[in-house]
Amino acid sequence: MRLYNFLVVFTLLLVATIFACHIWLITQDRLHGIRFNSGQYKAGIHSREVTKGSGRISQWRITELRAIDSERIYMHETTGYGDLTARQCCAVESAAKNNPNRQVQLFVSRSELDDEQQQKLINGSNPSPWLTVLQHYPNVEVIFYDEAEYFNDTTLETWYMEDQWENNRQQETHLSDYVRAVSLFRGGGLFLDVNSVLTLKPLNEPRWTNFFVVKSNDRIAHQTTSSNKMFHLVHGHHLIDMLIFKLVEASGNPHPEPFEVAIDASLARICNFERKGLLNPGNNQCLDVRLNEERDVFLPPLDTLLSRRSFTHLKENGGSINLQSLQQVVRTVVEAQEGVLMTWDAMAALLQQNKTFFESSGFSVSSKMVLSMLIADNCPVTAAQEKIFF
Repeated sequence: MRLYNFLVVFTLLLVATIFACHIWLITQDRLHGIRFNSGQYKAGIHSREVTKGSGRISQWRITELRAIDSERIYMHETTGYGDLTARQCCAVESAAKNNPNRQVQLFVSRSELDDEQQQKLINGSNPSPWLTVLQHYPNVEVIFYDEAEYFNDTTLETWYMEDQWENNRQQETHLSDYVRAVSLFRGGGLFLDVNSVLTLKPLNEPRWTNFFVVKSNDRIAHQTTSSNKMFHLVHGHHLIDMLIFKLVEASGNPHPEPFEVAIDASLARICNFERKGLLNPGNNQCLDVRLNEERDVFLPPLDTLLSRRSFTHLKENGGSINLQSLQQVVRTVVEAQEGVLMTWDAMAALLQQNKTFFESSGFSVSSKMVLSMLIADNCPVTAAQEKIFF
């Protein structure tokens, strides 16, 4: 009888504890979060609901339980000022436009903003140009986060709290490398560097699951390293823990790209292949990790793809050279390539060349014109409103 009474009391206490935990979580949400619905301010969870043609804005809280979505595309803006340049906005928009069925999450640090500035950004009372652009896409979620809270309860918490990243000359780069690893740990997904790439095609093929991008060293034969501009791992993948462990090891290293160093070290340790044989599938013992060559990921320089012959051939077949036909030529050339991304560095290099691909009857096809069409095709809202960024 005593045992029965004890079990009854114990069960009631357990139920009461669980109920109290739920009440506490709800209370925390009400204390720390805000909810926007049809433009009205309400206490509650911290997001503005997705409406037709409108992205979502939310705040990341450690008390909030988020669904794990390893199919998501995620990016980071780490300056802390809650602002994006036109180029960064274009990077996010191109990913959302070309992948309408995938969630695109942009994590924005708010470390340099006071409470009033944060609220203005989140409630839309003083919308930034980039927020106005991204709200055109219902698959985009802008997530404002506090860095200390985001690193909390992770292996990298000590690294962050001891301000080790501030001791490096390239503070923002180092912080960005480490915070993208935390996002990988918390939810998995496909990472794209918001400062580096423009998405040109859908990322829905099997090769974009559990992969890293490797690049060859032009000076040393067969030597390759990994790229930190794009990668994907599902949540809970066995390489994530090793990747973070190697980042901790690299924290005292002055290397400008610690994430690349950590990827190389993790692959060498877990997948058992040497650096010089990185591209050899026979050396990769991790059967659940794909190594995509950089040349199959990034579009080759446009000046090697477009030539006078491309436009002469069009004219010989009865076509006229105008803006519409030029756009079709550019689309056809891009579609024929394996690459799905283009780097802003490659575009800048082409602009510096100021190359003229074709000139006839007063119509000139310049590198600037081609790039403008490529940008307008993949981030049309940003391109249409570019002036408001300046």
